[in-house]
Amino acid sequence: MKKKFIAVVDSEHVLTMLGVLKRMDLDVYQILEQAIMPADIELYPRNSYIVTERLQALYNLIMANLSDDELVDFVEQSTKENAAKFLKSLDMSDCFTVKEAVETICANIFKTSLDSNFGIEQQFGRTWFYRKREYCEEPWFLLSELYMVSVFGELIRQLVARLWVPAEICLMTDACHLCQRLYPEHNIQFYTSREYSALEIADSLLESPVDEKWQVNFAGAGSQIKKTVSNTLRHALPLYFGEGRPTLEKAAEITGLTQRTLKRRLNEEGTSYTKLLETMIIDIAKHQLVYGDKPISEIAFALGYTLSNHFSRAFKRAEGITPKQYRDIHQS
Repeated sequence: MKKKFIAVVDSEHVLTMLGVLKRMDLDVYQILEQAIMPADIELYPRNSYIVTERLQALYNLIMANLSDDELVDFVEQSTKENAAKFLKSLDMSDCFTVKEAVETICANIFKTSLDSNFGIEQQFGRTWFYRKREYCEEPWFLLSELYMVSVFGELIRQLVARLWVPAEICLMTDACHLCQRLYPEHNIQFYTSREYSALEIADSLLESPVDEKWQVNFAGAGSQIKKTVSNTLRHALPLYFGEGRPTLEKAAEITGLTQRTLKRRLNEEGTSYTKLLETMIIDIAKHQLVYGDKPISEIAFALGYTLSNHFSRAFKRAEGITPKQYRDIHQS
């Protein structure tokens, strides 16, 4: 089956998970290596993304290394922090009810979660806050569903600034024994082997007001991730430059595509891996020239140039001015 696109996840949310794992005394750096995650992920906390295949590999390792109790603890801590981060990234100035806020959440999650659909719908006489995606037998899928159920509940709790527990939960997997641990001492009705993951939300709650702080607390929404391989690589590969220029083989390993398929897909989009890499190198260089204080020779070496004058010529060819001139203009 042809992969239509490469889905990604915000690297800040992955950083939250890694922080939780560190507090649980796991060897995070070994896990990063095994999951083919960028070793320098902590150096790029904003406006960067992780390919979901790498997150799935991380989830498989977490499932293999944590007990059920530790797994639930990991999910609870991660979702509490990430729900707050996500809500702060949204413009909810026009959201006065929980329903309006949830609709805004669903619209913005879809910007990066291209392999899933989110929304609210009526079924069986009740209203459901759902995620729909293709089912998978791999261990990561169970953790993905557990995480999604938890983050849905945490989003609602933070929107209304009080404890909220769903009366019913639909699951695609048989993870109800773990989900129940997320809501101890609450009698929740679980439905397993369903077509989607969902929490039941009472209509009265949907019509209730959103906590006022979310209507004014806006830190800037994330950018739209287009459903193209080239655009995904532009957002995901810069994280790996700390290990040297990512080769075509490395890019294929990261995305879960074969080298031949990756080359073909890029060709269909009117570019090549070499051209894409050149564009990314210049973009990274521009960012470091403006926001960093490293000498130009160090920037050039870090980006794979053995001689700084080769870097300067490539930069001038792309931007029309030298790296020094670019830095002088944008730092003045």
